[in-house]
Amino acid sequence: MAPIRSQGGSLVGLAYYEQQMTRLAAGQAITRPQTAWPILGYALREQGLKALMPRRG
Repeated sequence: MAPIRSQGGSLVGLAYYEQQMTRLAAGQAITRPQTAWPILGYALREQGLKALMPRRG
């Protein structure tokens, strides 16, 4: 369970960072969602299923 949790945490962290950079570039304020679901939804919308694959080894 720990490897899944650590991989999921890094996915959420990276997707959150990308989401906020996109918002700042568009002149919008940053957001702080209460759960990870909006962040995961953003990642899947922007990248599709590739968002779930590891980016680095």
